[in-house]
Amino acid sequence: MKIQNLINILPIFLVGCNYPMHGTLDVKSPLTFRDHHGKRSFQLAPGDHSMDVRRKDDFGRTELKMKLFDSEGKVRKVKIHVPDSVTLPDYEGSFALTSGQIDQPFNLAGKIKTVETDYPRQVSSEPCGYGYGYYYGSYYTGTRLITSHQHDKTLHVSADFKDEGSDKCIAKYKGSNTQSQLVIDAVGPCVSP
Repeated sequence: MKIQNLINILPIFLVGCNYPMHGTLDVKSPLTFRDHHGKRSFQLAPGDHSMDVRRKDDFGRTELKMKLFDSEGKVRKVKIHVPDSVTLPDYEGSFALTSGQIDQPFNLAGKIKTVETDYPRQVSSEPCGYGYGYYYGSYYTGTRLITSHQHDKTLHVSADFKDEGSDKCIAKYKGSNTQSQLVIDAVGPCVSP
């Protein structure tokens, strides 16, 4: 459970908001998690497991929510509460959490990196309208040119789940999230045909 919580926390911290990080947890040797109540445990067998991590920040408290799929396709959920004394990076940096801090049977260490990409500008036309004189009711339609480009921000998270005693790597998580937006660079005047 702790591993799941850590994994969920990593993507969430990277994104710095409530966007999910999608990735894969490569388990090298059996990995045990505690559920979000700390009462039950489950174990992941060695192999690749799909895992999504979401970061939630509420009133100064940070929580990582992990959702992963075991080898039989069963959904497992884990919550990890990050201590107030620990600050996780939002977009760039590294982090380290001990077993005692996250109440899981492993330590967690990782890095967050952000890559931003701007694509070439494109020019397109769109319909528009304009009116003359409110009292006269004259309304004309036309077209205008718009110059825009796409901007992508991709957050990459990598994390090592380590044995709390030997610091041996038990599992590796790699995940990412891409947010895209259309940036309007210029809008031309509305021109009637």
